[in-house]
Amino acid sequence: MMASLNGAEGISTQWGVSLERYRGIVIRLGRKPRWIGDPDEVWANNWARKNRRRNSCANLGPLSAEQREALESMPFWFWHADTWDTKLERYRGVVISLGRKPRRIGDPDEVWANKWARVNRGRDSARSQRPLTAAQRTALESTPFWYWSQKIWNWEKNLLRYSEIVTRLGRSPVHGDAGPERWAYRWANSNRVRGRETRSYSPLSPARRTALEATPFWVWTTANQASWEATLERYRMTATRLGRSPKHASTDEQEQTAGRWAAALRARKAGTNLDPLTPAQITALESAPYWYWTTSRADGWHSRYLELAGFVTEHHRFPSSSSPDPAEKRAARWAETARLVARGHARGTLTPERVALLEGIPGWFWESAR
Repeated sequence: MMASLNGAEGISTQWGVSLERYRGIVIRLGRKPRWIGDPDEVWANNWARKNRRRNSCANLGPLSAEQREALESMPFWFWHADTWDTKLERYRGVVISLGRKPRRIGDPDEVWANKWARVNRGRDSARSQRPLTAAQRTALESTPFWYWSQKIWNWEKNLLRYSEIVTRLGRSPVHGDAGPERWAYRWANSNRVRGRETRSYSPLSPARRTALEATPFWVWTTANQASWEATLERYRMTATRLGRSPKHASTDEQEQTAGRWAAALRARKAGTNLDPLTPAQITALESAPYWYWTTSRADGWHSRYLELAGFVTEHHRFPSSSSPDPAEKRAARWAETARLVARGHARGTLTPERVALLEGIPGWFWESAR
């Protein structure tokens, strides 16, 4: 064969030697040569590409008819690169054999599949000069383990992990779980937030909502209504006992608990929390004694006034600024500040209504005795 090639018109001795070298390499490989591999395979790939370019570009020195015929007799020879559909079938074969999406490292087939997938995801961008057709998008989306973005892929992996955890637990994860269950609780809570209709940033798609609702033990809210109502009733009892709104900084344990609970609910109403209140909860809170939503200056003034009036009613005297009791000292300083405001010696304003409230406290005085 070597002698016949070298003696054929239009085939040079050097080109014929290269052709035989190429033949030996592809027979050894059992496939077409690739751009990565041992030095012989890389050489064969480059030599084949050079001859394909010569066949399509007259400026590079076109192939003779004998050279074309010799190349076409080579095992695994082709003149044009694989079509997109051919590469898709190759990609599908790789991912099915792997049982997962292809990675950047691995055998040459896996490396090729990863690169081809990344190229096609780039072509899906609006900035691509060669955008995918609708048929190509549909074909890719029907391919096992296909994804358009890493975020979408990660969400689907996390859903599978969450499903495995809750199936093993036999229940929905709750706050206080540890290890993988703690991760599952946080992931589920994050998706519940994204699933709310009032959520404008990164909302869940209908497909993801459906996937979550098909997951074992899935619920859209973790609020225990019976527990919430019991806590509200304790808040009502504490506020009624105090005769004012409970404070989170109080030394009284029950008042501190009620004050912190109320502060957390006000944050949820203000939108600074990821778990907004329901309309029914808002209505129930607004019917609670001494409830307020905002901590404006007016609310703060009225709260201090109630502290002072309550102290005078209970102890039948005004608070002392030298008392070791922090609450009494605070009430005394507030009363003195109110007197300074009335005389114009401190910043602030006393409306006629506030003046009337202060003068309604038994024993109230504007001027300190000298």
